[in-house]
Amino acid sequence: MEHHVSCLAMKLSKTYQKFGLILFTYHWLLCGSVFASLDETLLKELVEISSDSHDAKGVNRVQDRIEKELKKLGFETRRIAPPTDHKETGELLEGILSGRSKQTITLVTHADTVFSKKSGFTHYRKDSNGQKAVGPGVIDDKGGIVIALKAIENLLKRNATLNYSIRFISSPNEEVGSTGFNDFFREVGKQSIAVLGFEPALEGGHIIESRRGDRWYEVKVEGKEGHAGRSHAQSVNACYDLAKKLTQIQELTRYEDDVTVSVGHFSGGKDKFNVVCGAAEAKVDARFATLKSRDQLHQKIMQILNTSYAMTQDQKLKSKTKVTLADDCPPFSKTPQSKPFIEFIIKEIETLENRTIKSKKSGGAADSNYLSREGLIVIDGLGAVGGKMHTQDETIELSSLETRSQAVAKLLHRLDQI
Repeated sequence: MEHHVSCLAMKLSKTYQKFGLILFTYHWLLCGSVFASLDETLLKELVEISSDSHDAKGVNRVQDRIEKELKKLGFETRRIAPPTDHKETGELLEGILSGRSKQTITLVTHADTVFSKKSGFTHYRKDSNGQKAVGPGVIDDKGGIVIALKAIENLLKRNATLNYSIRFISSPNEEVGSTGFNDFFREVGKQSIAVLGFEPALEGGHIIESRRGDRWYEVKVEGKEGHAGRSHAQSVNACYDLAKKLTQIQELTRYEDDVTVSVGHFSGGKDKFNVVCGAAEAKVDARFATLKSRDQLHQKIMQILNTSYAMTQDQKLKSKTKVTLADDCPPFSKTPQSKPFIEFIIKEIETLENRTIKSKKSGGAADSNYLSREGLIVIDGLGAVGGKMHTQDETIELSSLETRSQAVAKLLHRLDQI
């Protein structure tokens, strides 16, 4: 008899659990549909504020609008000014919603776009069936901003208290590498248990599990000018030296290891036929998927750059090379810590959007790279679904404002339980 009663109790328990899950899911869907129109209103407002990376006033207007929303949600906010030598850069916006722990779940967005007022691409417009919209920065990254804000709003309607604090960041100049704020990002990464990036989803709505890092090498070679006829033996040809270096550096590309090297710029001399080049310079882009491959690649590049290939006939005077790292962006990789959360949000998105979603690698870098560190949970591409970013046909699927914010809200809830 006790055995039958026990079995009956278990069956009833499972029935109530299933019923509770149905109610929980219905609650999420209902709240999401209520906010859909509000999401689009905010999106249109943000898109029609021109905020090119070099337009500090426009960027700050976007930050003002985001800050207003954050304060409604209970965040304490602050603005961080750019370095004094970046007058064209707006302010970084940071918001903190305190939980029981000072460690944070960090959401990363950006207020700038690649479109200036002179481009003429300044307005938000919907297509004929109202399912898509076009506008400057509509998916990169103003759609992402809206999704992040609404995900937090949805979370707070269900979580009266938070275990971890939530940090919201809006960069003023992500499109040009967030220059001046990289050290801030690295410090925030140390304080975070997870970083969620709201760059646009990849084509097909897929999210980003890893991003390659990059290093930008500014190379300057000093030689010695001389008359090409009379002083050739006493001259040091900087163009020749740099050309030899760049040929070897370019050959370090290894697609099978996800390592690429590209010469983006090369110049030197005085635009004369009969003058041996006395100075030359180049810009080199190096990309890598892991910290190990970065370090190995850097060692090889520096070995090449530190070798002199041009000298006077008597070898008493050799070329000199100066190297500056203009950008040093680390990669972030899919880790054992991030894997279950990537799988979780993929399932949530698939349920909401009724399509197959995957997590993929991205060749480009973003602010999420600078926050990454060993063992940290990092997921990017949680922003809007659309296409043709950085063109005047940049498009968003409006339904993704609702579905992605719902999915991220559930992910935030799960992360808060770690």
